[in-house]
Order: sequence, then C-alpha cells, then structure tokens
Amino acid sequence: LQDGSELSITIGGSASDQVVVAGAATLEGTITLDIALSSAPTPNQIYRIIDGTSPVAGYAAGARFSFDGNILDEGAQIFVANGAFNQVFTISYNAGGGTDVVLMAIPEPGTFAGLFAAAGVLVGIRRG
Repeated sequence: LQDGSELSITIGGSASDQVVVAGAATLEGTITLDIALSSAPTPNQIYRIIDGTSPVAGYAAGARFSFDGNILDEGAQIFVANGAFNQVFTISYNAGGGTDVVLMAIPEPGTFAGLFAAAGVLVGIRRG
C-alpha cells in the first residue's frame, strides 16, 4: 500500500474485510484507514485486515496506518463511531508471526465491572 493511499474496510459481528496477499504486504509512508461498522463488533475479536504469507514490510522504516488524522503505532487504540455502532480497537502490525495486520475489539470497561460486581454478589450470597 502506497503513501497517501486509503484502505477502506467494513467490520461487523465477528467478520471483516481483509486484503489477502500472497507473499509480503508492503506498507509505504502513511496509509489512511477508513473503517465502517455494519453491526456491533464482537469484544476481544481479532479482525485481520492484512493477511499475508510473508512478513509485512515497511513498518520498521516508519510506514503506518492513520485513522482520523492520527498515526497508528503498534498497540495504538482507535475509537470508531459509525451510526448506531461504536467500538475501540487496538492495532497490531506483528500478528501471525509478523505476516498480518490486525485490529482487536477492546471490550467496554463496564463489561468487566459488571462481571466483577456479579461475581462479588455471588460470593456474598454464598458466604451468607
């Protein structure tokens, strides 16, 4: 993908668009990432946006995706709001042994808080 180009993908549920590359994908400069949400993404789901068979080239030389004008380094989080759906994702350029670029849907903090609160209630009931 060349400097100044755009990669548009759609994510929904547990599926996403992806670029499949026989060999190594090469990133050059800054590539704009455009993400549309067709339904609510599945928390902790990994969405492979580049699926290669050889290591992704260009990241070590400074090539990056950008989203909403922000350069995305390894592990960067992005917030995607699209119609009725919104989601925080983390990007990795080193997935699949370095051959893939992925986005992981990060669960909302309230999801864990609710889980821990429910566990606390159960423990309290058991002790009583």
